[in-house]
Amino acid sequence: MKNLVILDFGSNSTRLAVYTRQPTGDWQETLRKKQMTRLAAGMGTTHQLQPEAIERVMTAVRAYQQEYTQLADYRVVAIATAAVRNATNSEALIAPVKEQTGCTIRVLSGEEEARYDFLGVINTLGVRDFVMCDMGGGSFELAVGANRQLLGCASVPWGAVSLSERFGLRDHVTGQQLAQLQRLLSTQLNQFRWLQQGFGKPLVLIGGTNRAVTRYELADMNASNQQLHGVTVAPATILDLYEQWLGVGIGERRHLLGAEGDRADIILGGLTPVVQLIEQLCPAKVIFSESGVREGLLAELTADAAKKENGK
Repeated sequence: MKNLVILDFGSNSTRLAVYTRQPTGDWQETLRKKQMTRLAAGMGTTHQLQPEAIERVMTAVRAYQQEYTQLADYRVVAIATAAVRNATNSEALIAPVKEQTGCTIRVLSGEEEARYDFLGVINTLGVRDFVMCDMGGGSFELAVGANRQLLGCASVPWGAVSLSERFGLRDHVTGQQLAQLQRLLSTQLNQFRWLQQGFGKPLVLIGGTNRAVTRYELADMNASNQQLHGVTVAPATILDLYEQWLGVGIGERRHLLGAEGDRADIILGGLTPVVQLIEQLCPAKVIFSESGVREGLLAELTADAAKKENGK
């Protein structure tokens, strides 16, 4: 196999990643695409994937398929996270994807997603001791690592889309809405005693919401062309941005976010858990990572292939 194609069905976006084997035997990402498909939109308390959201995803799949089928010697792997994991009608997406691509979606558990995130970070970012938060549309994943070893990980079943919808965070946010959200998050985070082992360690952020923050900060520093992976900011920078965005409505947030303006309605829902982690754990710094689940999955597939090769 020369090309590994990963279709990643997230709660907020549908992604395509292609990794090509190099002459050295290493894998290099040669294509990365994203479409904002909002699969988790409208699920509410019924936990039903909505027909409009499924069609948005399938439109993306058909476009991606036209690209990857031009490759030689490829294998397709499909993964899905919170929206499909939590849906009572997950087959409404799994079946048409299977029919269209011939590939069965592997629905990751929350713990698997967090573990792959952790693998993606330690294999690409070069950090040894850290707290990780991957803010997705339908959930966010947490992990604590020490000396590159996983101390604990978990998935919280609330993400940027679902929190924004539940607490009405799309436009102006009231003190009552914010207090209710903070109470929910405190209850969730206090379940994880291992999380306190991350006190004072760098906080690694993954996910679309966090990428939007990175791009905004880089643009403010007139460094918009800089690579996002590995960018470091002070925790106070995140808190200042959060306070600024809390004080304005969706129109002003969309203007401030620029190229990431389509996240204006969910940015507060996605950023509030990050702010709570900063306030609770007092990280030394905040590091943004472009690598997560897909890179973790690639690392595992590569390790498994090496074991098989060595076992011959």
